[in-house]
Amino acid sequence: MSYSKEQFKKIYQSLPPALKEALGSVEIQDEIDTICQENGVADETLIDKVYNVTMDVFMGLVHPDKFDDELTQILQEHEESAREIAHRIRRFVLFPLKTELAQLHRIGPAPTPQFQQPQAEEGYMVETEEQRETEAAEETPQEEKRDTYREPVE
Repeated sequence: MSYSKEQFKKIYQSLPPALKEALGSVEIQDEIDTICQENGVADETLIDKVYNVTMDVFMGLVHPDKFDDELTQILQEHEESAREIAHRIRRFVLFPLKTELAQLHRIGPAPTPQFQQPQAEEGYMVETEEQRETEAAEETPQEEKRDTYREPVE
């Protein structure tokens, strides 16, 4: 999918500062180049495509869940190394920016279900935690008991 310069500018301006910095980072470009070289991908055009897909993830154009599929399509000749390249890019390039990417792609933990107190049926009473604590306090005697193991002092 192609985007105009205005669309790219609008997307770029809406990015968090850490992702803006990552888009222009020479270190990230070098890291991607090194990862590709170590896994047998020496073709510069393929490395550039891998870099562009990674930048598309940073811009929100490619969802991180689709990243592996995109790399597999690009690196069809290097199918075995495509998984390793994807894994290492996720680990060393995308993971440090995990929170920013999660905000950008609206990824978050699944909502935890809230426990609801069961409703009592007619004729039955459900005891609450407060009632249990009150009953326990009432059962505890408040008066002091005499210690039967001590001898009286004369």
